[in-house]
Order: sequence, then C-alpha cells, then structure tokens
Amino acid sequence: MSRADVPRALFAIIALVAVASLLSCAKGDQQVSSKQGVQSVESLVAILDAVAPEVDSVRINFYCGTVDSIALKAPNGSSAWSVRRKQNDTISWVVPSNVTINSIGGALPLDSAGPQGGSPGTPYKSKVKSDAQRKTYHYIIDATCQPAAAPARHLIIDPEFIVHP
Repeated sequence: MSRADVPRALFAIIALVAVASLLSCAKGDQQVSSKQGVQSVESLVAILDAVAPEVDSVRINFYCGTVDSIALKAPNGSSAWSVRRKQNDTISWVVPSNVTINSIGGALPLDSAGPQGGSPGTPYKSKVKSDAQRKTYHYIIDATCQPAAAPARHLIIDPEFIVHP
C-alpha cells in the first residue's frame, strides 16, 4: 500500500462507520445482538490495523544500489507508513547497518528514549509524551543509505503518526 492510499483508506473507514451509524439509527427499536456488535467492532479494528497498525517499532527498509527502494514495515511485515501509538508508549525506527537516520522532524509529541540515530544501523528510540494530543501527526524521516560501491543516497520520507486513546 502506498502512502497515497492511506488518506483514502481512512476516509473509507470513516464513511463505513458513518453508514453503520445511520443504519443502526434507521433500524429504530430493532435489537442487535451483542455478538454481532462485537464482530462489527472487531472487523473495524482489523481494517484500522491494516491501514495504521499499532506497533512499537517501524522497520525502515531503505535499499540503495542498482535500483533504490524504500518501505516502512511493522514487525509482522505489514505496511507502516501510518502507525498508531498511545500516550506513554515507546516507538523505535530501526534501520539496516548501511542506513543512518539523520533526524526525525516535525511536531511529533515524543521524548527521547534511547539513541536518536546519527550513525549507520542505529535506531531512533522515543516515547510518546503523556500529554500528547490524540490526533494524526505528519513527520519527516531524514535518512542516508550507503551502498557497497557507490555514493551515499539521501532520502526524505514522509509518513504519518497517529496518537489514539
């Protein structure tokens, strides 16, 4: 899934919730079993996890060589261009040994919780502030990849970070 698909997917989830709310209002006094309600909530959570997983680490797969490529992956291998964390949760951005995180910029509500990149293979470790607002944050990862036999490649990556209750 590309990052461009994330806003459309989030819009689709919001639309799905709105339609479900309207349908439940239209049913009036009809009863819905709690089992059906739980299954509906579980389905929505599964959709949300597919679009913005709740993870404690993001793997930056920046390959530089004959053909450059970039991917942000959750520990389970799913896309992590948009991730969710709660207040006081930790988060780490992890890179291979030939990639350096130069900085992570933007107005992210994070405190340092360990190394902050700066050298090849060093992760960027943080903790969500306890007073972080519950919203979506856009941020920028500035990274450099050093291929085996070519000049270093510099890249700016633009993912999303969602703080939720």
